[in-house]
Amino acid sequence: MLNSNLSDAAYQIIKERIISQEYPPGQRLNIKEISIQLGISITPLKKAVDQLALEDLIVILPRSGTFVTDLSLEEISEAFDLRIAVEVYCIGQVAEKITSAEINKLAGILEELKETELNLESSGMYQQYLLLDHRFHRTIIGLLQNERIMRTFQHVNVHSQMARIRHKKPEDNINQVQFEHQRILESLSDHDPKRAQNEMDSHLNRAKISLLNDVISNRSKGEKVGKVSSKNQKNKGKIEKRKV
Repeated sequence: MLNSNLSDAAYQIIKERIISQEYPPGQRLNIKEISIQLGISITPLKKAVDQLALEDLIVILPRSGTFVTDLSLEEISEAFDLRIAVEVYCIGQVAEKITSAEINKLAGILEELKETELNLESSGMYQQYLLLDHRFHRTIIGLLQNERIMRTFQHVNVHSQMARIRHKKPEDNINQVQFEHQRILESLSDHDPKRAQNEMDSHLNRAKISLLNDVISNRSKGEKVGKVSSKNQKNKGKIEKRKV
């Protein structure tokens, strides 16, 4: 297999482990050990690590090692702000031309979300719920057929996803989320761009405030705060993208 394919595969595996918190925030990554686990050489693995560092999922500290990013409150807030800007714009464009088939596809995702909601206490179901939630939003973005916007969305959404897995309780605001999703879908069905934008803006701003409050609450209860926030390290000029 070509090195580029190996790098892509390693990138996806490590990214999934970070999002699921198999590699939790602040954990030092043993690159040599991961290389052995994945059965690939250091060279393609370094390329994967470089890409993850560019996406702020990990930080590489000279003479210290490679660590999973522990997002600061400010970084979580900024990620949501960018999501809001992107998604509110996109849904306004999509609402004007969305088809009945595309509406039905979104409705199907919401039905899956409802089914998953009934089993949130089961192991792994909250992460499944988050994946379906991501699919709902990603599907709306995808209808615009703009690859640059999609890449931006994927980049910022992964950070909010990490924060939600770490800080939110599965039962928090689920009914409210479902209600908001349904209102978003209804505004799209009515081909009402302004209403769709307002519904998405309200939905994401509420989610942002709820998550930030949970982060603050968890940290006030004594949750250990990591020391490898990507923004803090960048401001200090200590991140080295290629040295592992």
